[in-house]
Amino acid sequence: MQFSPFYMGNDTLPYDHTGYVRSNNFGVQLNFSVPLDGGMVETCKAIARKHEQKMRLDYELVRALKCTEIMQAGFTFRPGSRVEMLCHDIVPIVSLTNDRSSSQHIVSGDSGGAALNNRLHNRINSVHERISALDRRLDNIELTVASDYVKKKELSELLSRMEDHMVRIENKLDQIVLKYG
Repeated sequence: MQFSPFYMGNDTLPYDHTGYVRSNNFGVQLNFSVPLDGGMVETCKAIARKHEQKMRLDYELVRALKCTEIMQAGFTFRPGSRVEMLCHDIVPIVSLTNDRSSSQHIVSGDSGGAALNNRLHNRINSVHERISALDRRLDNIELTVASDYVKKKELSELLSRMEDHMVRIENKLDQIVLKYG
């Protein structure tokens, strides 16, 4: 139901100076709205529930994405903070497969210990991968040094031979200048 009062007024001055007209109209408008299809409310509620589910899924996916970015950067939330538990359920797939293979030895009720175990396992794997990458880079540098660079003794011999050639060329040029000069 909608209630709307209104006022319409009009002041008129005719061509004749003896007359003056004023009119005032007051009124009320009352509207009633009755939905013809009662299912529209249920349809609207269903759409709202779907939208809420989508928003919840979006939140969970963004939370998982941001937690993995934080963990990959080597950070975590401070223990004891109000958001400490925000990323505790985000674990790499590798740690899940490793946990399943060794789950006979771990008590399943200790989720905090499992999370700490997962973090330590991930950290150790990360350090191991970085050490292996550095080892490969060092091997490549050793191969490059051994194959591409010249020893100091060989370089001095090459420079000595080039200097001898330059001296000979210089002497020949001097002879040409003296002969035709």
